[in-house]
Amino acid sequence: MENDLGRFSDVELVANAKSLADKEREIGIRVLKHLREIERRRLFAARGYGSLHEFCVSELKYSDGAAHRRISAMRLIKDVPQAEKAISEAKVTMTAAAMLQTFLKNERLGRKKVYSSEEKLTLLTELEGKSSRDCERHLAAISPQAMPRERERVLNEADLEVSFVANERMQKMMRRFKEVRAHALKTGSNAELLEQALEIALRTIDPMEKRKGERNPKESQHTAQTHAPAPVRASAQKLWNGPAGTYIPRSDYREVWQRCEGQCAFSDPLTKKRCMARHGLQIDHIRPRAQGGTNKPKNLRLLCRTHNQLQAIRHFGTVAMTRVIPDLRR
Repeated sequence: MENDLGRFSDVELVANAKSLADKEREIGIRVLKHLREIERRRLFAARGYGSLHEFCVSELKYSDGAAHRRISAMRLIKDVPQAEKAISEAKVTMTAAAMLQTFLKNERLGRKKVYSSEEKLTLLTELEGKSSRDCERHLAAISPQAMPRERERVLNEADLEVSFVANERMQKMMRRFKEVRAHALKTGSNAELLEQALEIALRTIDPMEKRKGERNPKESQHTAQTHAPAPVRASAQKLWNGPAGTYIPRSDYREVWQRCEGQCAFSDPLTKKRCMARHGLQIDHIRPRAQGGTNKPKNLRLLCRTHNQLQAIRHFGTVAMTRVIPDLRR
């Protein structure tokens, strides 16, 4: 019986553990390849998930951390093919690979630093044989700004501890907020400041909020912008047969938001599962404007970026959309 490990000698037990670890790494690489193909085909989106991460957590039952590591490692392998061999041969852990991918992404978004293929391979080689802590120190020495500066820790079912670095500009705004809201603050703590600031901001910008004293929606001349799928806005205007952005009355904009309850409207036709995304929602034309669709509210809905892209692919075809969505390429 395999569960009767007591029958193995010390040498056999260690040898078996090593063999299983090798198989685990092999299976891990195969999982990453499956994730890459699932992402390329947008299967996670078709199943009603707003992101590959959400798919990994809900469908594959990974924890948030495990899902993040696998997705990041998969994307590093796509960008640096040599990473696959490094992971399979245990030269670089999946955690280290994920850390490197996050580092490269933060460098690109933060300092606008884009590393060449040779530089990425050099960084990968420099992480070989290092522990996660040593990898973190090595990358931090290269660019402290690119390392995660926010931390979250669950305290209990209701409370989450969040820590982040407040730059000089944010500190000035916090001090000024405390000055003008002194009458409404009880403790003046940073947590209370943030809570009140968010409450005020949401009353101003949240389409789901009902505002007191608002004019008749039909008389409002304010406008709100709708978006084509994010990657299409600038580079594929001809594909969309018109300007990438269009404008609708704010009253119609709010009508769509409230009808969709501030949530992505996409549902998987097979399972009827509705996408749970509430972040980065975009107004989508059910019948595209390029195919005669109008800006009337009945032709509008809310979609997350992922499902906006999926609908664009379905309407205009994979070949056409590959020009503006690089992930569709093999």
